[in-house]
Amino acid sequence: MVPNDRLFDALAHRQRRLLLLDLLDHEPRAVPRLSSASREIAAANDAYLAEYLSSAIEIPDVDKAAVRVHHVHLPKLVDYRYVEWDEEAHVVSRGADFDDLRPLLELLEDDRDDASDPAVPLLVRGDHRRRVPESSSNR
Repeated sequence: MVPNDRLFDALAHRQRRLLLLDLLDHEPRAVPRLSSASREIAAANDAYLAEYLSSAIEIPDVDKAAVRVHHVHLPKLVDYRYVEWDEEAHVVSRGADFDDLRPLLELLEDDRDDASDPAVPLLVRGDHRRRVPESSSNR
């Protein structure tokens, strides 16, 4: 993938943008752990996971947004080297190529409107969670 394509793909989904913006100012960040029900859905199989994440299906005790962060957004950002993710410690930090995104993130930072949006937990900061609204399954 062309470097600019990676930049724009990383920023294409709101959850990824907000995660990266959060890391712009504060790192490392704790990643919320998946519930046991969420882990079971994620472990079922790749085809079922993809179908579940792209559907309107809701399963009790499964946090679809958290599953998406763990199985779509963080792996993509790790692959692009924008973040490093210690899955065992449940911590994410800036990756080797994070600074490639910095100028774009700084432009976006002033336009953030996520502070009052209580829909989806993303990263843990101190004793509260940053929340991001669920949107279409941009990948």
